Amino acid sequence: MKKCSVSKRHFNRVIKNQLNNLECSAQSVLNQTHFVESSVVNYVEVGANINASSSDIISNNSEISSSIPLLHNYIDNENDKYINTDHLLIDSVVNIQNDKISISNSSSSSDEETFSNVLANNIQKSSESTENIFQELHKWSIEYKINHNALKSLLTILRKTLTFKTLPKDPRTFLMTPKITLLRTVTPGLYNHFGILNSLNNIFKNEVSVPSIIKVSINIDGLPLSKSSSSQLYPILGIVKNYKPLDNIVFPIGIYHGNEKPSCFNNFLEDFVTEAIGLYNKDITVCGKKTRFEIQMLLFDAVAKASVLQIKGHSGYSSCSKCTAEGEYLNGRMCFPDITFIERTDNDFKNQTDENHHVGQTILTRIPGLNLVSDVPLDYMHLILLGVMKKLLVGTWIFGKPPHKLPSRIIDEMSTQLISLKSYIPCEFSRKPRSLKEAKRFKATEFRLFLLYLGPIVLKGILDSTKYDHFITLHYAISILVSNKAFECQYVDYAEQLLKHFVVSCRLIYNEEFMIHNIHNLLHISNDVRKYGPLDVFSNFPFENFLGQLKKLVRKSSDVLPQIVRRLSEIQHLSYENFNKNNTHILTTSEFELLKIKQTNNILAEHCFGPQFEELIFPMYKLTLAINNRCCKLKCNTIIEIFSFGYESQSKLPIVIGKKYLNVIDFFKKPNHSSLIGIHFVSELNQYD
Repeated sequence: MKKCSVSKRHFNRVIKNQLNNLECSAQSVLNQTHFVESSVVNYVEVGANINASSSDIISNNSEISSSIPLLHNYIDNENDKYINTDHLLIDSVVNIQNDKISISNSSSSSDEETFSNVLANNIQKSSESTENIFQELHKWSIEYKINHNALKSLLTILRKTLTFKTLPKDPRTFLMTPKITLLRTVTPGLYNHFGILNSLNNIFKNEVSVPSIIKVSINIDGLPLSKSSSSQLYPILGIVKNYKPLDNIVFPIGIYHGNEKPSCFNNFLEDFVTEAIGLYNKDITVCGKKTRFEIQMLLFDAVAKASVLQIKGHSGYSSCSKCTAEGEYLNGRMCFPDITFIERTDNDFKNQTDENHHVGQTILTRIPGLNLVSDVPLDYMHLILLGVMKKLLVGTWIFGKPPHKLPSRIIDEMSTQLISLKSYIPCEFSRKPRSLKEAKRFKATEFRLFLLYLGPIVLKGILDSTKYDHFITLHYAISILVSNKAFECQYVDYAEQLLKHFVVSCRLIYNEEFMIHNIHNLLHISNDVRKYGPLDVFSNFPFENFLGQLKKLVRKSSDVLPQIVRRLSEIQHLSYENFNKNNTHILTTSEFELLKIKQTNNILAEHCFGPQFEELIFPMYKLTLAINNRCCKLKCNTIIEIFSFGYESQSKLPIVIGKKYLNVIDFFKKPNHSSLIGIHFVSELNQYD
């Protein structure tokens, strides 16, 4: 086989001349071709049939034309469709060695066959690569909420290159935005029904399996769109609770928009109820797999619950959804000073035995198997965090009235202490502590941080012993009910006793006016934990996160519902996983990942070796060398402070290198030892262990 060697400079000059000749003589539509020059791909446009040999394509006028194998695209001139070959590899026919390019002259049939195979494979790979780029661009535009005008400008720029010539001109075509939005009038606004089955097919489309029964939690809540208008949404949302990979993925079932809430909630719920009835008690097909559908629970706050279930609101005498206790008005507020009650049953609700509790008949009773007392748990987020905890902190201690209001000097001291703890809050917490002057604007997560973690520290020595012990009773009970201890009956029973003691003490420490609807419902929430598990299993947190994202889809004040429907339809073509903010990949318990190799050489313990690392990521949390993430409790109950991560000599597995605390005692002992719920007071670090 004859070979010739030319310099890169001469090769480029020859190629340039060859291109000029080809451009003059080409009779068909130009296609994209790649040459390799010092590992840089240059573009050559030729028109030729993909089955033609290289010797037929190259003009004989060029001095080295017979020895240059050109890669080209096939064009179907009838349909004017391009097959993208952006990443064709020609290393097998053109070899670059140092500063010289060695070009092999081959015309054998075996070489032509090899060339055709390589070309076909590269066309397929190139097509897949371009498709992936389109998907990534689609995902990017959704994730960063790129408006259509900006996206159209980007598409116009990209279409100027042959690589992206097939991109649509219009962003609505690219995002597959629906042309028609089907809306139904629900006085005084409009409603769109996405559908239960349609949404289930969408969220399961990337899953390898589908559970034999799909248990869905349903949430309905009002969402004001702005402070300057009465425009509001009432979405019907769902979440699959019995399938771990999707148990944080919220999907829309229907959305109402209007300047007032629906005047008739039965009309608002009609599409949802009709579809739910059709899905019950029969096999349904989700992503080609047979399964069954079940509504596990309905989640509302107190206001939405009253509207949807057609019962008295929280200011009514017979407003409790769990018992028949009647309240009484004290200084303009409905209170429940009596702690004795008779529990409501599902049959009581269905038959409306308590006429004072109902204001109408909800069509939710038509859904088979759905119980409107036991299947409607109390919401921990609204009841305890935005209800009881806010009542104590904001309405009593910070902005309340004497004698329970704390002095301004004490409040400032508490604020200073809270802010000083900011650097010690682990990265898993979404919000850091801030001044109590902002307490009226605290979010539910901030009240949770105070109730479960910071309150026992900050309030110690601030409140008198009676009020402090009273707060710790609530803290201890809720700490049990949010933990895995909620799966054990004896702990739930104990938490129920603590909550009962807390409610009774509210009347003694504060007054009967403190016994509002939320305080009363603390007596019932333990039963919901017995049925469903820890409080976070049936909290509204995932839905609230979705509502926040939903609000951001509105780009102008007119045609609000069509906007939202179109944006959600664009998202559907990807997955709602890209829309749910909480969606992060959860590793299995056997997986972990080491990051950020530490450059400094810390002291290694015996039987350990490097390299050393700064972070160790586990399924639900991570450990680092930062001050807020380096303290942890081992399975043997030893508490350590981490100084490095390395490897164990024999097993080669990653290990934690740190010092343990020698003195570990309870932070408080009333109503029980704090160590039982994982709270310790530690001191005196030992050497490496």
